[in-house]
Amino acid sequence: MRLGPLFSPSTSSAGAAASLWTGRWPTSHGVIDSDHALPPDAWTLPGAAGASGARSAALLEEPLLTVTRIAGFDTTVEDAELDDDYLIEQSTRFLREHADERTLLWIHLADAGPRGTRLEEVLAGLQ
Repeated sequence: MRLGPLFSPSTSSAGAAASLWTGRWPTSHGVIDSDHALPPDAWTLPGAAGASGARSAALLEEPLLTVTRIAGFDTTVEDAELDDDYLIEQSTRFLREHADERTLLWIHLADAGPRGTRLEEVLAGLQ
């Protein structure tokens, strides 16, 4: 499923990521910037997905999982040097390996390119 346009609840990438995966506003979950993190027992969508049997992966160009302590992804990669080919290859591999299972895949680009062109190229490579 692809959703858009979306608007961020925070100017902080960490706060926005925590909101995305907890379904809560930054003032509720407490991640207002990269100096704050979720409590260890915080509910997250990837955690709930895993508890229901879904498989999940996060491929990120920023250390948002480390900074925010978003928990629950089975597979995680946080590396500022990820290139588009690697993202496409790893995402495709993950989806193929779990083709008969429910999956949750998070691809986070530090820069989506002008008007999202880089993001569109990565998504086109997956399709």
